[in-house]
This record gives sequence, structure tokens and C-alpha cells, in this order.
Amino acid sequence: MNDRSIPQASSHMSDETGLYPYVLEATGVSKAFVQGGLNVQVLNNTQLSVRRGEKLAIVGASGSGKSTLLHLMGTLDRPTSGTVRVTGLDIARMGDRELSALRAARIGFVFQQFFLAEHQTVLGNVADGLLYAGIRRDQRRQLAAAALERVGLGHRATARPVQLSGGERQRVAIARAVAGAPPVVLLYGSVPAWRALAEGVTGADVSQLNHDLVALGDASNSEISALGWDYYSWETAYGGQRLEEHLGVSSPPGSLSLGQVVFEPAALRVATATGSLGGPASGPVLTATSDRHVVTIPLDASQQSAVKAGDTVSITLPDGTSTPGVVSSVGTVATTSGSGGSPTTTIPVQVKLTDPKAAGTLDQAPVTVNITTASVKNVLAVPVRALLARSPGGYVVEVAGPGNTRRWVPVRPGIFDDTSGLVQVTGALNPGQRVVVPAT
Repeated sequence: MNDRSIPQASSHMSDETGLYPYVLEATGVSKAFVQGGLNVQVLNNTQLSVRRGEKLAIVGASGSGKSTLLHLMGTLDRPTSGTVRVTGLDIARMGDRELSALRAARIGFVFQQFFLAEHQTVLGNVADGLLYAGIRRDQRRQLAAAALERVGLGHRATARPVQLSGGERQRVAIARAVAGAPPVVLLYGSVPAWRALAEGVTGADVSQLNHDLVALGDASNSEISALGWDYYSWETAYGGQRLEEHLGVSSPPGSLSLGQVVFEPAALRVATATGSLGGPASGPVLTATSDRHVVTIPLDASQQSAVKAGDTVSITLPDGTSTPGVVSSVGTVATTSGSGGSPTTTIPVQVKLTDPKAAGTLDQAPVTVNITTASVKNVLAVPVRALLARSPGGYVVEVAGPGNTRRWVPVRPGIFDDTSGLVQVTGALNPGQRVVVPAT
């Protein structure tokens, strides 16, 4: 007999993400040139930080150091002193090849002279800007087409630069600068990505990265374990490069910048995609759920002791079909909702479907969950409405006999079956006897 029925429980899942806030940082940066035997100080102890999504314009008089600062931030030159970081990476610790890869993967340049190849179409000019990013040709053209749509030149993709106005050429140069959007790699791990990773770094985040690289076959188990699972070694860097090659992703070799990899404890299922390829990455671009359906029940807090993990349940889906499930967890924190004279206090109870495929493609849906908290066999049961309270205590049922005679029979109730509306009773009753159910 089912002892509890909790209607309209809803399956739901959630995700969490986080990114380092700065894409560009200049700390105590100075730059001096030697011109005509004189030491010219162009920048002196300059401080600058640019957050993700922030738009910044550098203005100043001619000769004030604007172009010099842009060259430094674009890794085209190195400061005389101070530190320049791009997405958390210190460019002073990177070689020329690493800086080239960093520019290809993380920086977009818009030149005043445009530098468009006259023999190429507009689409080809934008796509060629991704050559050094290691992106496949078909993906380069897809990203280029999306970038042209962003600047309002999708209809001019087949035109040549000579057929464009000066303003249109500038927009092509902007599209080329913003077309490179390397995908983010999703790996398994319980520690969220919170910093850039490079050789010599240690920690739990490095350990989960190493375990993922070994599991994927991109790094050697023996080499990683010999050097330490929580140590970012040359084998980690090599494994990262192999993973990127397999995925068609380009990034500076030997390191992982923050935001390049996202760790989640389990597989995810994309629920909604609010962003578009090549579109502005402002705010959430997608929502994700678990790849397994979970039913969450707002259980009355007074019933907490009646339900425990491992209890079997029956779940009625929106189409009326039923499928079995198991209680996976019972919450310990109660919340109160509603206002006025009828607030409700509930605890969350999670249920896993025994057959996940039974839910089909549903992401969220109202369901009815029947939790069996007690069961008995070979018992007498009567409709709950036939049970009448008597004074000074106890219960009776009215039994109809021959000739429509009536008599009261004392009974003692047992467990209640909320689903079928029955109650177990014991007393001077026999199977097959008729009991009176009051009309409503």
C-alpha cells in the first residue's frame, strides 16, 4: 500500500561557472627608447587593468605614449620594466613562439591602414586572420561569416576590398580582429578553474587536469605520476597541446589561461543556447543541466522521518505513464514559502529514475511521485471516507447487512494509502462485507 503521494514535483538541474576578471593588466610598466643618443622615457610606472567585457578608449596628445602602450599590451614589444599580463599570463616569461600563439588565440588587431589582401574576398580576408590560430578551414570560414554579420557586412562577403568604401574596409578589419573565438574545453573535476596554469604550478586543480589528460590518452600515466599528480610538469603541458590538437583548439603552448578550460564534476547537457556563433559574449551564452534526469520533491518537513535514501518510488510522467525511481537524498534544510495564513515548510528530496530513458527528451516537467513508506499484505482495507471518529475516542465503520440493516463496528486504522484512498483496518470485519461511505 502506498503511504504518501507527493504531486507536481519538478525535475531540475543547475550549473555554475566562474572566470578571472582581467584580460589585460599593466603593473608599474615603463618604456624608454634611445633616440639620437638620448634616452627618451615614453612610459613611466604605468598602471592599467581591463576587465572582461569592459570597453576602454585610450586618449591623449600626440607623443604621450598611446601607441607604445598598445604595442606592449598587444605583446608586440616588451617593457623596460614592470609587468604586462594577458589573460593572467606574464608575457615576460614567454618566448617568441609562445607570444605568437598568444596573439593568435587571445588578441585581435585592428590596423589604421586595414591591410586587406586585394586579391581575396572579404570573407577570405577575415578567415585568413585565423590561419595562425590552428583552426580548420571550414571552421575559419564559419567564424568569419559570423563576424561579418556582427559588423553588418554579411551581404558583402564575396566582394573584393577595392569594391568597398573606407568605412566598410574598417569594418572588415574589425571583423577580422573579433573572429577568433576559441572554444572552451570542458573537463571533469570538482575544483573550479580559478587561475591560469603553467609549468611549476601545484594544487588540486592541477591534479584533476593531469587525471583528465591521462584518462583521455593525451598524457602518460607513468610520467605524470613520477613527477607528481598535483604538479604542472612538461608532460602536463605536452598533454594539453595534444588535447588541443585533437579538438582543433589553439592557445599559447605550455600553459592554460583562465577561461580556456572549465571543470565540472560530471557530464553536462545543454538545456538552452542563448548565444550565437560569433555573437557578443556578454552575459550567459548557454544554460546546462545534468545529463541524468533528477526529480526534486518539495516534501512537507513533518514527513522527513518517513522518507529515507534508497526508498523505491513510482513516478507518473506528464503523458500518464509510470516509471520506477529511487530516493537518492533527503534534504536537511527546511524552507518556508507562501504568505498569509497558509505558509508551507518543505525540505528537498531528490529521486533518480531507474530507467533514465523513460523521461525521453524532457528537461523540466511536472510529475507525480508516489513514495511507499510502509507496506502490508493480506489485510482488510476500507475507503478512508468510511472511517468515522467516535467519542470519546477511536474509530468505527458502518456495515450494511441483509435487508439494508446497519450496525457500527469498531476498528483500528493501520497505514493509509493516499494514492487509492484506502486505509488498513482491524476489527470484527470479514472480507466481502459492505461498508457505508458517506456522500459528499
